[in-house]
Amino acid sequence: MEDGAGYVLRGSIRDFAIPSTLQDSLIARLDRLGPAKDIALTASVVGRDFTYELLEAVAAVPQATLLEGLDRLVQSDLLGQTRHRRRARATPSSTRSFAMPPFNPS
Repeated sequence: MEDGAGYVLRGSIRDFAIPSTLQDSLIARLDRLGPAKDIALTASVVGRDFTYELLEAVAAVPQATLLEGLDRLVQSDLLGQTRHRRRARATPSSTRSFAMPPFNPS
């Protein structure tokens, strides 16, 4: 929720938690993709929708590796694409991309 100078979380972050079994299943699926897993995790930080140019700017991999990884993610149906944008598909919830490490408030 917007709060003048910034944003404030209203409610518990636990409400947004992905069940561990679902998260484990998604991570296992990503593990089978080899180097494409790192690209998926980088994309998850960027957001559910992103352009190739944005991902290329933040990914620390050669262009050929990035293109191959994106192709593998599309072939595995974890990533969809339009002419200019990519979109994460296999999200446990519509607001999170791929699998993020669980949030552990201290």
